[in-house]
Amino acid sequence: MISVKEKPLAQAAHHYLASQLAVVEAEEAGIRDDEDPECLHRFRVALRRSRALLGELKDCLVPELAEFRHRLAAIARGTNACRDADVFLALLPEWSGVLPDFLQPGLGRLEAILRQRRQSAHAEVMDLLQSAEYRSVKQAWHHWLAQPAEAWFVTDGRLPLSKALEPRIRRRLRKLRRRLAAVTDETPAQDLHRLRIQVKKLRYLLEFQAAESDDGRRGDAIAGLKRLQNVLGRHHDAAEQFSWLRAVLGEGEVDPETAAAVGWLLADRHRAQRRSAARLVKKRKKLLRRWA
Repeated sequence: MISVKEKPLAQAAHHYLASQLAVVEAEEAGIRDDEDPECLHRFRVALRRSRALLGELKDCLVPELAEFRHRLAAIARGTNACRDADVFLALLPEWSGVLPDFLQPGLGRLEAILRQRRQSAHAEVMDLLQSAEYRSVKQAWHHWLAQPAEAWFVTDGRLPLSKALEPRIRRRLRKLRRRLAAVTDETPAQDLHRLRIQVKKLRYLLEFQAAESDDGRRGDAIAGLKRLQNVLGRHHDAAEQFSWLRAVLGEGEVDPETAAAVGWLLADRHRAQRRSAARLVKKRKKLLRRWA
């Protein structure tokens, strides 16, 4: 008899993708009600986890299912603007507490601009959830889940989970170590973003293994990857916010007080990027030793 720890890869993948679809559908009502931005965040994470697994296993899945991740990616992209606005809005109370008094009116007007754009972005998300393409994606997802798990795989589906995943985990870890070893405090933002993607892929692979087995050994590794992802996430968010603020100025529709507040925030976001990069460099050697 196969133990829980050693369930076949096909069975584990089937169960995991079913659980992620359940999250996606469970969060739809919260996204519509628009009372908690974390509903959209959880929705997006479930899509990412599903895409990451399909991408990792694409070499042994039937082509139609392997390519399904691209449709999930398109759905996720349709929510980017709304999520970016949510993250930005969450920073406003912090900025209000440190911004000089004479810049506060400009910050208030910037918040109004951001909330208006967020409202438009949420309307786009609602259109997406009501679209024929989104319905089609969910129907296809349910269709695949109705098939026997073994029918998904052209190879490796019967392998025990640990045997199927360990080579993949080692390969991803080597790739991550190479990227991390090359990081300096002058590494371009786009390279740090690629590193962040590699961290996510390895983390999601480990979480898949942990969720579908009784092996608790991955907890420390997952926690370390989460911390690294958070540092890289703060850098990415600051870079995206910097770009958005520059675009606001470039549109030429803001008054002098708002422009002054934007200028202060641009400097703050630049400093945030440098702090995150410096923290990453500081932690790099410790992480490389841990993952040696």
